[in-house]
Amino acid sequence: MNPNPIHCAYLLFIIYNVAFIMQLITVPYFIKSMGISDIENGYVQTTFGAFRMLGAPLFGRIVQQFGIRFGLHLCYAATLISGVLLYLSYDITSLLFSRIPCICMHGQQAHQALISQLTNPGQERTNAFCRMGLALGLAFVLVPAISMVFVSVTLVSGPILLSSAIAAVPLLIFDFCIDPSAYESSNSSMSAEVVRPSTVSTITCVLSRPGVLNVIFKKITPFVPMILISSVLEVIRYALHRHEKYWPFQLHLIERFQSTQKIGQMIHLTSGSAFS
Repeated sequence: MNPNPIHCAYLLFIIYNVAFIMQLITVPYFIKSMGISDIENGYVQTTFGAFRMLGAPLFGRIVQQFGIRFGLHLCYAATLISGVLLYLSYDITSLLFSRIPCICMHGQQAHQALISQLTNPGQERTNAFCRMGLALGLAFVLVPAISMVFVSVTLVSGPILLSSAIAAVPLLIFDFCIDPSAYESSNSSMSAEVVRPSTVSTITCVLSRPGVLNVIFKKITPFVPMILISSVLEVIRYALHRHEKYWPFQLHLIERFQSTQKIGQMIHLTSGSAFS
């Protein structure tokens, strides 16, 4: 009996996010353990964000040009390589170099494309995308729990190496558990259509279609209260400690409260439980 391809797609999404988030929340502790300054830490995080932003349209074009299979393999491989390079980093230059694979680490985008090809347009696809939010919340809960256990028996960089090993698992699941015919038929129908290049005019045309802006608004709105509260708390904390050295939230926990990696993971576990 062959496994349900949609269920496998959810499993791929969860495993990938576990690997990705594990790297994300371990980096500040790893950088502090190397003795890197907070300013240089900011350079690393800014580089990560810039590569992610620049890589999003590039990755979308790669998926459009070479197919979802190639895109997912590239995403998983980039996450694996990123973890290995990060683990081997020893100074600011090697840390910045380890962020280059992040250009192709767009799991949300890739798995949405996969699920859209495994489902029919309409209610089935809408329900499938809604369940992706639940899968992401589950990953947020799993990551701190796994990291706390792993940190207790390894060094601070242990979760980074573990994330690379976890990133290799979806490569096997995708190849052996999802029949290519389940999504290649959709690929062939897409390739038969005339694909218009992504330009400002085509993007404007898409945005002008009925309901598109409404969907974007509904997708963004739930995050506004969370970001607003976080921003207000940052402003208040800066006002209270404006005469002291100021750190972003995670570094603030480390510097002011001497937060260990385990305590940080417990905070993320609480946040992930609320998020899910």
